Amino acid sequence: MPVSGQVQNPVPLLPEDNNGVLVELNSVPASGASSSSGYLVLGIGTGSNKNNTPPASYTAIPLDSYGDFVTVLNSKSYNSSFIDTGSNGLFFPQISSNNLPVCRDAPGWYCPQTAFSNTATMKGSQPGSPSASVSFTIENFDTLTSGSNKEVFSDIGGPAPDNSTFDWGLPYFLGQNVFIAISGAATSLGTGPYFASGLYNGSQPSGDNVMPVSVGGAVPGITTYLNEPLVSVTVCVHGTDTCQAVDGILLDTGSFGLRIFKQALTGLSLTPEPAGQGGQLAECQQYADGTADWGPVELADVQLGGEPAVYVPIQVIDSTFQGSANCNGGTNLDSSPSVDGYNGILGVGYLQQDCGTSCANANNIIPINQSNWPYWSCK
Repeated sequence: MPVSGQVQNPVPLLPEDNNGVLVELNSVPASGASSSSGYLVLGIGTGSNKNNTPPASYTAIPLDSYGDFVTVLNSKSYNSSFIDTGSNGLFFPQISSNNLPVCRDAPGWYCPQTAFSNTATMKGSQPGSPSASVSFTIENFDTLTSGSNKEVFSDIGGPAPDNSTFDWGLPYFLGQNVFIAISGAATSLGTGPYFASGLYNGSQPSGDNVMPVSVGGAVPGITTYLNEPLVSVTVCVHGTDTCQAVDGILLDTGSFGLRIFKQALTGLSLTPEPAGQGGQLAECQQYADGTADWGPVELADVQLGGEPAVYVPIQVIDSTFQGSANCNGGTNLDSSPSVDGYNGILGVGYLQQDCGTSCANANNIIPINQSNWPYWSCK
């Protein structure tokens, strides 16, 4: 699938503020909070904007072609480490079943009897890459969440799916400024892809390149989950003023492109992206937790904050769209906002397209089976 037809990260298509993003989220107490807030600021040190310039003291941690870096914890290296607002905890291999046991009634989370505190080192995968230290704490998940109405926690985590992964999810972002540079884009801290972070001082940036982020709190029509950062985007029929503001969009720095549930797009008739073999183009977007999004790729004008709208391919999430059995084996498909807890996903990670040259050049694709193929021609 040519890169121009793939689902696109809308940020690099902006006329300005297009070399990356800054995520600023307020800190929360160790016991958690009912809600928190912050901002997605578009661009890194761009133009006359003074709200997205990283301090020179920040250390840029370079990412490899998969968006990964190395985390060193207790002398062990986790080479498939990444930062991801779309993950709602810190997920890493169990260090000790005594000091860091999983919860009996929630095995996806850790329940230590006393707080587990440690310091890790983040560094690039190449020898001599810059590094930075980060401290973190894991509290007892059951104790924190039992009988409370709190939805935001900086100190929850669980086991990773494999022994090479350290997933620095939303708790890493709370109380921090985190810059994420687009691959190949020039910034004041170097050329992307990289991330760089420092403490957030609670400032309130303003401008066309600023999008408010809410974590926790009610969203009409859907039930949210713990540590879920949400933004609003505007989607329009191309070249018209037929538009819809869609709230409850999951902010995800671990993916690329805009995906919106069919149920959340009311009254908009978007243009289907044609498939090269005829028929309509559909995509199977798979995630590390075993779930997947299936649905057609369609063209829309998308507006982020007060920035000019960009004409971009997006995915309409529709588990009933023809060919769904080909995606993820037809299992664990995201089905609706009420079930999955959001109206869509805004992927603003380090890539311009969700699959890039790997999907543009079939010789680079070596699938285990057809369910791994991302793009399909549905006739």
